[in-house]
Amino acid sequence: MTLFAMMGVPMDRRKFLLNSAALAVGISAEPSLLDLFDDDPVRHAVGRLRYLQDLLHSGEPAEPIYRLLVRHSDNLGLLASRFKGSDVERKLRAVQAWTLGWAGQTAAGHRRHLSVASARLCLTRERAENDGSA
Repeated sequence: MTLFAMMGVPMDRRKFLLNSAALAVGISAEPSLLDLFDDDPVRHAVGRLRYLQDLLHSGEPAEPIYRLLVRHSDNLGLLASRFKGSDVERKLRAVQAWTLGWAGQTAAGHRRHLSVASARLCLTRERAENDGSA
């Protein structure tokens, strides 16, 4: 959190700790979380996806959220296979595709940020070398 403060990024300590705890639980949780919601699996699947999107937009690191998105997609595939040929299966497959889309966007965005950071580091090194040799 000190790092965020040094960068000038406002951070709510309570929200940061809650999101970090949620990520830790999500990464270590069993993959059958959606089994708890057999009453309306589509609504709960969409709710979980929206929660992961909110985590992503709140400034949490992309890598653990990417893993959670991929796990959510895998869970949706297993759950959808229980409803073969039904409208619920079709809707769960749609949420699965939406989840995979977000996973791809997360990975691409993370890679873009790494590329920009790497380019800045190279530029900073070049400037330091040029200033030192002048």
